[in-house]
Amino acid sequence: MWTLSVIKAMRLIRSRKNWTREQILAHQRERFHELLAAVWSRSPFYRDYYRDHGITEAQLPEITPDDLPVINKEILM
Repeated sequence: MWTLSVIKAMRLIRSRKNWTREQILAHQRERFHELLAAVWSRSPFYRDYYRDHGITEAQLPEITPDDLPVINKEILM
């Protein structure tokens, strides 16, 4: 089972080896927005924190990492 996972990962890496800068940036944006949507839907803490900073669910597809409010350990705790 582990061997198959490694082989799949290697194929994926090879398939992306020749990506252009634009392809890499598009992939990063897509993954970021997938993560942000998951956080919004699964974490009441982050959903409330983002709302308190003026971020709405409708804005999520256009949000960049720079748009997110800073969070530190004190706030998280």
